Amino acid sequence: AEYMGVGVLAIADFSWPRGAQRMLNAFNVFSLDVSLFASECALASFSAKYAVALLTPAVFAVFVVVELALLHLLKPRLSALSDLPDVGFGAQLLSAAFLVSPVVYLPLARSTLSLFDCTALPDGRAWLDADMSFECFRGRWRALLPLGVAGLVVYVAGVPLAIGATLWAHRKRLFSDRRVLSTFGDVYRLFRTPYAYAPIALLLRKLAIACCSLFLSRAGALAFQFVALVALLLVWGLWQRRIEPFFFPLYDDMELVLSLLLSALLLTGLVASWDGGARRETLVVALVSLCVAGLVLTVCVFVWRDVVAIRADWRARARGVARASAHETRVRRKWAL
Repeated sequence: AEYMGVGVLAIADFSWPRGAQRMLNAFNVFSLDVSLFASECALASFSAKYAVALLTPAVFAVFVVVELALLHLLKPRLSALSDLPDVGFGAQLLSAAFLVSPVVYLPLARSTLSLFDCTALPDGRAWLDADMSFECFRGRWRALLPLGVAGLVVYVAGVPLAIGATLWAHRKRLFSDRRVLSTFGDVYRLFRTPYAYAPIALLLRKLAIACCSLFLSRAGALAFQFVALVALLLVWGLWQRRIEPFFFPLYDDMELVLSLLLSALLLTGLVASWDGGARRETLVVALVSLCVAGLVLTVCVFVWRDVVAIRADWRARARGVARASAHETRVRRKWAL
């Protein structure tokens, strides 16, 4: 939920004043968007930036595979590695993939789809929205098409399908089999048993937000883009607040508060797109500052509340006192059908 909010900040396509844009750009770090490192000087063309954005995760994946393979081979020979859990090489790879892929899904999906975000001009030719000097459906665009299709298959469609197929294949052992829980649990362990498939809904929501931010970014569709993005945030926030899919109440509350703050930020983006001169810019910067401060403060408060509750539970157990905390009550609900 936290990085989803940061992703929305990074992709909202409004006419932000310079001061507001600088504040929002700082959040791109948390979205793990590789385009941050593709500066105009280092990568001048869209083709180079697109290739870097899509191939960087593959390069990191190769390094992870090599590292895990070395650990797997050296474990029997080094006593320092003997305490590591006995998990197969394939299971380690799947565990790493399931841990990272939901985090980077939004920026990867948006980077992949940017190749297909074209605008047709009255002369019949189409140009890329990300670079209006880059003509679509011709020369350079066709050269990138195989990479774009690969990104659609591996990233955009592959991640949700792989996670969904894995959860379905192990649906009867998601919480009862320790090996399944240790390998794939990073995806679904925060959710109660009836909502173990909620991560798929989160991924689809990220994909919808990426599509809205790209294909509804034209000036004529700005209001519709705002409505669509706010609807995606609020519908999920209100829905999850009603069904309470998380084990811990704090996560349900935090999701709703973050959704409301991000909706307020998007409303500020709509205001930023209106004409109003210097007064409008001052107002927008002030509102963005309040929203950003609210986002940071919300995460800090909820993390602190979580830490305080966990410490209280530990102290109660150390004294041998049975304490039915909100956390323990919600954890018991994990097994509710």
